[in-house]
Amino acid sequence: MSARIPAALALVLLASIAAVATSSATPPRPFTVTSTLAGKSVLPHRIRWIARPSLPSIRVDQVDFLIDGRVRWTEHNDPYVYSDDDGHGRHAGYLVTSWLSPGLHRFTVRARSGKRTATSTVVARVVAPPAVPAALA
Repeated sequence: MSARIPAALALVLLASIAAVATSSATPPRPFTVTSTLAGKSVLPHRIRWIARPSLPSIRVDQVDFLIDGRVRWTEHNDPYVYSDDDGHGRHAGYLVTSWLSPGLHRFTVRARSGKRTATSTVVARVVAPPAVPAALA
């Protein structure tokens, strides 16, 4: 006695196998990250620095903010902002450049998702901080 698979069922099985084979061969979605510093060539004394990975936040492990190749801040949760998290978002994400020497600096955001990494770097000039008003000096 031999078992025969009805033709309609055989077609469904073949289509399912083909779908699985096709879906596993699809390359992963590109992983990128952008920053609010993108396109800037000169930075003001105070600017918001926010990273925006292309993946959903559930898939982002962390975002590092680097200045001249050194990690200066790490965020593990969205929103991915540089610097002090005040808990309310009003003051979060500001880069104050007065501690940097005037001249060109490299500002990089590096997002990690599992074994994947995406980076975006901006080279921008930092200007000297404004002078302290005489009344405060």
